[in-house]
Amino acid sequence: MLSAGCADESWAAYLSPGPQTFERREIIAIAPDRNIIAIEFGPLAGDFAKVFMFLEDNGTCYTRVVFVGSYAFTNDMALELGRERVYHIDLYEFESHSTLDMRNAPPSYEEARALALNALQ
Repeated sequence: MLSAGCADESWAAYLSPGPQTFERREIIAIAPDRNIIAIEFGPLAGDFAKVFMFLEDNGTCYTRVVFVGSYAFTNDMALELGRERVYHIDLYEFESHSTLDMRNAPPSYEEARALALNALQ
């Protein structure tokens, strides 16, 4: 069981890699007891397809997560309206979610990293 305050407790279905391949890109130390684990995903797949994920790790769980991806249900609505694929940049915390940005193309790794660090520091 995860401790209270863990984003992965509230948002497991959204944060799971699902059918995608992934690899750790880097670990960013932001405090003596806090790191951000940067993950890059392979080709988009699944209902909660991911491009990048930045997980704040306190040594026990992931307390906050910035997710760059493209949800199937959002894309279905966009396509019905004749629009392009939509990419979300979202912040997940324990029982809380906020959208930081939405766009029609994914950000570069460097841009996503800067957005994540800004949100997580």
